[in-house]
Amino acid sequence: MISLILGIVAGILCTISFLPQLIKIFQTKRAEDLSLITFVVLSIGVLLWLVYGILIRELPIILANATMFVLSLLIVTMKIRYSKSFSSKGCIQQQKYITSQEMQEIDKLAQEKFGISAIVLMENAGRAAFQIALNMLSKEVNKKVICVCGKGNNAGDGFVCARHLINNGVDVDVFLLGNPEKLKENAKINYKILENMGMVIKILEHKEDFCSFESELKKTGLIIDAIFGIGLSGELGEPYKRIIELINESKKPILAVDVPSGLEATEGKVLGVCIKATKTITFAFPKTGFVKNEGPVYSGELIIADISIPKIT
Repeated sequence: MISLILGIVAGILCTISFLPQLIKIFQTKRAEDLSLITFVVLSIGVLLWLVYGILIRELPIILANATMFVLSLLIVTMKIRYSKSFSSKGCIQQQKYITSQEMQEIDKLAQEKFGISAIVLMENAGRAAFQIALNMLSKEVNKKVICVCGKGNNAGDGFVCARHLINNGVDVDVFLLGNPEKLKENAKINYKILENMGMVIKILEHKEDFCSFESELKKTGLIIDAIFGIGLSGELGEPYKRIIELINESKKPILAVDVPSGLEATEGKVLGVCIKATKTITFAFPKTGFVKNEGPVYSGELIIADISIPKIT
Protein backbone atom coordinates (compact mmCIF):
# COMPACT_ATOMS: atom_id res chain seq x y z
CA MET A 1 0.00 0.00 0.00
CA ILE A 2 2.84 2.42 0.84
CA SER A 3 4.48 1.60 -2.50
CA LEU A 4 1.21 2.34 -4.32
CA ILE A 5 0.72 5.68 -2.54
CA LEU A 6 4.29 6.74 -3.30
CA GLY A 7 3.80 5.82 -6.94
CA ILE A 8 0.58 7.83 -7.26
CA VAL A 9 2.18 10.87 -5.58
CA ALA A 10 5.20 10.63 -7.88
CA GLY A 11 2.93 10.39 -10.91
CA ILE A 12 0.92 13.46 -9.88
CA LEU A 13 4.08 15.50 -9.20
CA CYS A 14 5.55 14.35 -12.50
CA THR A 15 2.44 15.43 -14.44
CA ILE A 16 2.17 18.82 -12.67
CA SER A 17 5.90 19.44 -13.23
CA PHE A 18 5.61 18.81 -16.95
CA LEU A 19 2.22 20.46 -17.63
CA PRO A 20 3.49 24.05 -18.27
CA GLN A 21 5.98 22.80 -20.86
CA LEU A 22 3.30 20.67 -22.54
CA ILE A 23 1.02 23.73 -22.77
CA LYS A 24 3.85 25.72 -24.39
CA ILE A 25 4.31 23.03 -27.05
CA PHE A 26 0.66 23.24 -28.08
CA GLN A 27 0.53 27.06 -27.81
CA THR A 28 3.48 27.52 -30.15
CA LYS A 29 2.48 24.56 -32.35
CA ARG A 30 6.05 23.28 -32.26
CA ALA A 31 6.76 19.55 -32.14
CA GLU A 32 10.48 19.55 -32.83
CA ASP A 33 11.40 19.23 -29.17
CA LEU A 34 11.49 15.44 -29.25
CA SER A 35 12.71 15.10 -25.67
CA LEU A 36 9.57 16.78 -24.32
CA ILE A 37 7.29 14.75 -26.58
CA THR A 38 9.06 11.60 -25.39
CA PHE A 39 8.32 12.51 -21.77
CA VAL A 40 4.64 12.97 -22.65
CA VAL A 41 4.44 9.52 -24.23
CA LEU A 42 6.28 7.93 -21.32
CA SER A 43 4.05 9.65 -18.78
CA ILE A 44 0.88 8.38 -20.46
CA GLY A 45 2.33 4.87 -20.76
CA VAL A 46 3.42 4.76 -17.13
CA LEU A 47 0.06 6.00 -15.85
CA LEU A 48 -1.75 3.32 -17.88
CA TRP A 49 0.66 0.75 -16.51
CA LEU A 50 -0.11 1.86 -12.96
CA VAL A 51 -3.86 1.48 -13.56
CA TYR A 52 -3.24 -2.00 -14.93
CA GLY A 53 -1.15 -2.88 -11.87
CA ILE A 54 -3.87 -1.68 -9.51
CA LEU A 55 -6.45 -3.79 -11.29
CA ILE A 56 -4.49 -7.06 -11.12
CA ARG A 57 -2.71 -6.27 -7.78
CA GLU A 58 0.63 -7.78 -8.83
CA LEU A 59 4.25 -6.95 -9.71
CA PRO A 60 3.46 -4.28 -12.35
CA ILE A 61 2.54 -1.92 -9.49
CA ILE A 62 6.11 -1.95 -8.21
CA LEU A 63 7.51 -1.60 -11.72
CA ALA A 64 5.20 1.33 -12.44
CA ASN A 65 6.26 3.05 -9.22
CA ALA A 66 9.94 2.61 -10.05
CA THR A 67 9.38 3.93 -13.58
CA MET A 68 7.57 7.00 -12.26
CA PHE A 69 10.43 7.85 -9.94
CA VAL A 70 12.94 7.47 -12.80
CA LEU A 71 10.73 9.61 -15.03
CA SER A 72 10.53 12.33 -12.38
CA LEU A 73 14.32 12.36 -12.08
CA LEU A 74 14.66 12.62 -15.87
CA ILE A 75 12.35 15.63 -15.96
CA VAL A 76 14.29 17.36 -13.19
CA THR A 77 17.53 16.67 -15.07
CA MET A 78 16.04 18.07 -18.26
CA LYS A 79 14.93 21.26 -16.52
CA ILE A 80 18.37 21.78 -14.98
CA ARG A 81 20.04 21.26 -18.35
CA TYR A 82 17.80 23.78 -20.12
CA SER A 83 18.12 26.37 -17.36
CA LYS A 84 21.86 26.86 -17.95
CA SER A 85 22.73 30.43 -18.78
CA PHE A 86 25.96 32.29 -19.44
CA SER A 87 29.18 31.47 -17.66
CA SER A 88 31.17 34.19 -15.92
CA LYS A 89 33.98 33.60 -18.45
CA GLY A 90 31.90 35.07 -21.27
CA CYS A 91 31.29 31.83 -23.16
CA ILE A 92 27.84 30.90 -24.46
CA GLN A 93 26.24 28.00 -22.64
CA GLN A 94 23.59 25.86 -24.34
CA GLN A 95 20.12 26.93 -23.26
CA LYS A 96 16.65 26.89 -24.67
CA TYR A 97 15.22 30.41 -24.40
CA ILE A 98 17.07 33.67 -23.72
CA THR A 99 16.08 37.23 -22.89
CA SER A 100 16.64 40.20 -25.19
CA GLN A 101 19.42 41.44 -22.89
CA GLU A 102 21.19 38.08 -23.11
CA MET A 103 20.92 38.18 -26.90
CA GLN A 104 22.50 41.63 -26.93
CA GLU A 105 25.34 40.23 -24.81
CA ILE A 106 25.76 37.40 -27.34
CA ASP A 107 25.96 39.91 -30.21
CA LYS A 108 28.57 41.89 -28.31
CA LEU A 109 30.52 38.72 -27.54
CA ALA A 110 30.48 37.66 -31.19
CA GLN A 111 31.92 41.01 -32.25
CA GLU A 112 34.42 41.68 -29.46
CA LYS A 113 35.65 38.18 -28.58
CA PHE A 114 35.36 36.39 -31.93
CA GLY A 115 35.82 39.32 -34.30
CA ILE A 116 32.61 38.78 -36.28
CA SER A 117 31.54 42.23 -37.44
CA ALA A 118 27.96 43.47 -37.05
CA ILE A 119 27.63 43.85 -40.82
CA VAL A 120 28.48 40.14 -41.28
CA LEU A 121 25.87 39.13 -38.69
CA MET A 122 23.34 41.37 -40.45
CA GLU A 123 24.12 39.79 -43.81
CA ASN A 124 23.71 36.29 -42.36
CA ALA A 125 20.44 37.23 -40.67
CA GLY A 126 19.02 38.86 -43.79
CA ARG A 127 20.01 35.93 -46.00
CA ALA A 128 18.40 33.47 -43.56
CA ALA A 129 15.18 35.55 -43.68
CA PHE A 130 15.36 35.56 -47.50
CA GLN A 131 15.47 31.75 -47.60
CA ILE A 132 12.34 31.49 -45.43
CA ALA A 133 10.59 34.18 -47.49
CA LEU A 134 11.40 32.32 -50.70
CA ASN A 135 9.98 29.12 -49.19
CA MET A 136 6.78 30.93 -48.15
CA LEU A 137 6.42 32.44 -51.64
CA SER A 138 6.61 28.99 -53.22
CA LYS A 139 3.19 28.27 -51.69
CA GLU A 140 1.62 31.54 -52.88
CA VAL A 141 0.10 32.31 -56.28
CA ASN A 142 0.97 35.99 -55.86
CA LYS A 143 4.78 36.28 -55.78
CA LYS A 144 4.99 39.99 -54.96
CA VAL A 145 6.68 40.96 -51.66
CA ILE A 146 6.46 44.05 -49.49
CA CYS A 147 9.28 44.60 -47.00
CA VAL A 148 8.53 47.15 -44.27
CA CYS A 149 11.57 48.49 -42.41
CA GLY A 150 12.13 50.69 -39.37
CA LYS A 151 15.28 52.64 -38.50
CA GLY A 152 17.32 50.16 -36.45
CA ASN A 153 19.41 47.09 -37.18
CA ASN A 154 16.25 45.06 -37.76
CA ALA A 155 15.69 47.26 -40.81
CA GLY A 156 19.16 46.30 -42.03
CA ASP A 157 18.15 42.62 -41.88
CA GLY A 158 15.11 43.56 -43.97
CA PHE A 159 17.19 45.42 -46.57
CA VAL A 160 19.50 42.40 -46.94
CA CYS A 161 16.51 40.07 -47.28
CA ALA A 162 14.98 42.34 -49.94
CA ARG A 163 18.27 42.45 -51.88
CA HIS A 164 18.52 38.67 -52.06
CA LEU A 165 14.88 38.40 -53.14
CA ILE A 166 15.47 40.95 -55.92
CA ASN A 167 18.59 39.05 -57.02
CA ASN A 168 16.41 35.96 -57.35
CA GLY A 169 13.89 37.69 -59.59
CA VAL A 170 11.22 38.45 -56.98
CA ASP A 171 9.15 41.62 -57.34
CA VAL A 172 9.85 43.53 -54.10
CA ASP A 173 8.64 46.88 -52.77
CA VAL A 174 10.58 48.26 -49.80
CA PHE A 175 8.95 50.76 -47.44
CA LEU A 176 10.92 52.72 -44.85
CA LEU A 177 9.29 54.21 -41.78
CA GLY A 178 10.98 57.57 -41.32
CA ASN A 179 13.93 59.54 -42.58
CA PRO A 180 16.71 57.39 -44.13
CA GLU A 181 19.30 59.75 -42.62
CA LYS A 182 18.26 58.44 -39.18
CA LEU A 183 19.09 54.83 -40.02
CA LYS A 184 21.73 53.12 -37.90
CA GLU A 185 25.16 52.77 -39.51
CA ASN A 186 24.98 49.17 -40.75
CA ALA A 187 21.34 49.46 -41.75
CA LYS A 188 22.23 52.56 -43.77
CA ILE A 189 24.97 50.62 -45.59
CA ASN A 190 22.44 48.05 -46.78
CA TYR A 191 19.93 50.80 -47.59
CA LYS A 192 22.56 52.43 -49.85
CA ILE A 193 23.27 49.08 -51.54
CA LEU A 194 19.59 48.83 -52.53
CA GLU A 195 19.69 52.41 -53.84
CA ASN A 196 22.82 51.61 -55.84
CA MET A 197 20.94 48.69 -57.38
CA GLY A 198 18.35 51.16 -58.66
CA MET A 199 15.75 50.28 -56.03
CA VAL A 200 13.29 53.08 -55.23
CA ILE A 201 12.58 52.81 -51.49
CA LYS A 202 9.25 54.33 -50.52
CA ILE A 203 9.15 56.49 -47.41
CA LEU A 204 6.26 56.20 -44.94
CA GLU A 205 6.41 59.36 -42.89
CA HIS A 206 3.10 61.23 -43.28
CA LYS A 207 -0.56 60.23 -43.06
CA GLU A 208 -1.04 60.75 -46.79
CA ASP A 209 1.49 57.95 -47.39
CA PHE A 210 -0.78 55.44 -45.64
CA CYS A 211 -3.38 55.31 -48.44
CA SER A 212 -0.85 54.26 -51.08
CA PHE A 213 0.68 51.78 -48.63
CA GLU A 214 -2.72 50.22 -47.93
CA SER A 215 -3.34 49.95 -51.66
CA GLU A 216 0.02 48.20 -52.19
CA LEU A 217 -0.73 45.72 -49.40
CA LYS A 218 -3.73 44.44 -51.36
CA LYS A 219 -1.46 43.53 -54.29
CA THR A 220 1.17 41.58 -52.36
CA GLY A 221 1.57 37.87 -51.63
CA LEU A 222 3.92 38.21 -48.64
CA ILE A 223 4.80 40.93 -46.13
CA ILE A 224 8.18 41.02 -44.40
CA ASP A 225 8.13 42.75 -41.04
CA ALA A 226 11.51 44.37 -40.30
CA ILE A 227 10.23 47.35 -38.30
CA PHE A 228 11.39 46.62 -34.75
CA GLY A 229 13.76 44.05 -33.25
CA ILE A 230 14.37 42.68 -29.77
CA GLY A 231 15.39 46.05 -28.30
CA LEU A 232 11.84 47.45 -28.31
CA SER A 233 10.57 48.27 -24.82
CA GLY A 234 8.20 51.27 -24.97
CA GLU A 235 4.58 51.64 -26.05
CA LEU A 236 4.23 52.16 -29.80
CA GLY A 237 2.87 55.44 -31.14
CA GLU A 238 2.16 56.79 -34.61
CA PRO A 239 2.93 56.18 -37.41
CA TYR A 240 4.05 52.72 -36.29
CA LYS A 241 0.74 51.83 -34.70
CA ARG A 242 -1.29 52.57 -37.84
CA ILE A 243 1.19 50.81 -40.14
CA ILE A 244 1.09 47.64 -38.04
CA GLU A 245 -2.73 47.77 -37.95
CA LEU A 246 -2.85 48.04 -41.75
CA ILE A 247 -0.46 45.10 -42.12
CA ASN A 248 -2.59 42.92 -39.81
CA GLU A 249 -5.82 44.00 -41.48
CA SER A 250 -4.46 42.96 -44.90
CA LYS A 251 -4.75 39.28 -43.86
CA LYS A 252 -1.65 38.52 -45.94
CA PRO A 253 1.06 36.01 -44.89
CA ILE A 254 3.62 37.80 -42.71
CA LEU A 255 7.24 36.88 -42.02
CA ALA A 256 8.53 38.64 -38.89
CA VAL A 257 12.28 39.19 -38.78
CA ASP A 258 13.74 38.29 -35.35
CA VAL A 259 10.57 39.21 -33.44
CA PRO A 260 7.08 40.43 -34.43
CA SER A 261 7.18 44.24 -34.27
CA GLY A 262 5.38 45.40 -31.14
CA LEU A 263 6.18 42.32 -29.07
CA GLU A 264 8.48 42.76 -26.08
CA ALA A 265 10.99 39.95 -26.64
CA THR A 266 11.65 39.01 -23.00
CA GLU A 267 8.19 39.00 -21.40
CA GLY A 268 6.04 38.50 -24.50
CA LYS A 269 3.85 41.53 -23.83
CA VAL A 270 2.22 43.52 -26.63
CA LEU A 271 3.37 47.13 -26.55
CA GLY A 272 0.13 48.69 -27.70
CA VAL A 273 -0.14 46.89 -31.04
CA CYS A 274 1.77 43.99 -32.58
CA ILE A 275 2.35 42.27 -35.90
CA LYS A 276 0.49 38.95 -35.98
CA ALA A 277 3.06 36.89 -37.84
CA THR A 278 2.49 33.77 -39.90
CA LYS A 279 6.12 32.84 -39.23
CA THR A 280 8.87 34.40 -37.13
CA ILE A 281 12.50 33.81 -37.97
CA THR A 282 14.67 34.55 -34.94
CA PHE A 283 18.45 34.41 -34.78
CA ALA A 284 20.86 32.22 -32.78
CA PHE A 285 18.47 31.48 -29.89
CA PRO A 286 14.70 31.66 -29.34
CA LYS A 287 13.62 34.49 -27.04
CA THR A 288 11.67 34.00 -23.82
CA GLY A 289 8.91 36.31 -25.03
CA PHE A 290 7.85 33.77 -27.65
CA VAL A 291 6.40 31.49 -24.96
CA LYS A 292 5.21 34.06 -22.42
CA ASN A 293 1.97 36.03 -22.19
CA GLU A 294 0.78 37.01 -25.71
CA GLY A 295 3.99 35.82 -27.39
CA PRO A 296 2.66 32.49 -28.73
CA VAL A 297 -0.38 34.21 -30.24
CA TYR A 298 1.63 36.75 -32.27
CA SER A 299 4.79 34.77 -33.18
CA GLY A 300 3.17 32.14 -35.40
CA GLU A 301 5.49 29.33 -36.46
CA LEU A 302 8.92 29.90 -34.92
CA ILE A 303 12.08 29.30 -36.95
CA ILE A 304 15.53 29.57 -35.35
CA ALA A 305 18.32 30.49 -37.76
CA ASP A 306 22.07 30.11 -37.32
CA ILE A 307 23.87 33.37 -38.20
CA SER A 308 27.39 32.06 -37.49
CA ILE A 309 27.64 33.07 -33.82
CA PRO A 310 30.01 30.52 -32.17
CA LYS A 311 28.47 28.37 -29.45
CA ILE A 312 30.91 27.34 -26.74
CA THR A 313 29.66 24.92 -24.12
